[in-house]
Amino acid sequence: MADRMGEQSGYNIPEVQFCPDLNKWLSPEYNKEIIKREDDKDLPENIKRLLCDAYMCMYQYSDVAMFK
Repeated sequence: MADRMGEQSGYNIPEVQFCPDLNKWLSPEYNKEIIKREDDKDLPENIKRLLCDAYMCMYQYSDVAMFK
């Protein structure tokens, strides 16, 4: 999660936030709750930002994978 500093050629400033509910969000039970929501706008703000901002890191490119 980052805020933007500057104009078009600016840079991102990462911000670390404490998420006390992270264990709950990553649990199998809550995973089912996330999946059944039709609109991600209904998710709590922190989990929505975590999932929406991190989606680019959560994929597998087998050509460059170190482990199989």
